Amino acid sequence: MSKTTTAGIQSVERRLHTRHRARTTVYITTPHGRKKLCRAVNLSATGVFVETTNLGLRKGQQVDLAFVSLAENVEEPNLGLLIVR
Repeated sequence: MSKTTTAGIQSVERRLHTRHRARTTVYITTPHGRKKLCRAVNLSATGVFVETTNLGLRKGQQVDLAFVSLAENVEEPNLGLLIVR
């Protein structure tokens, strides 16, 4: 799959797994216990892109991610994830 940048240059996307749109609310819990409500934008078999403000996280740090079920107004089980970008 290729995509065009704003400069009009085509680049090849090197993902192993297809990303799927996901507009869902998640909680990120940082290693210091700070909990932040965020939005998951897309996900794949091996990752999820979450829009956040600056949480002061570094590449390689582990965070917990909990998907929020709005129908039941409860959090789903936490997932331990690593910051990769």
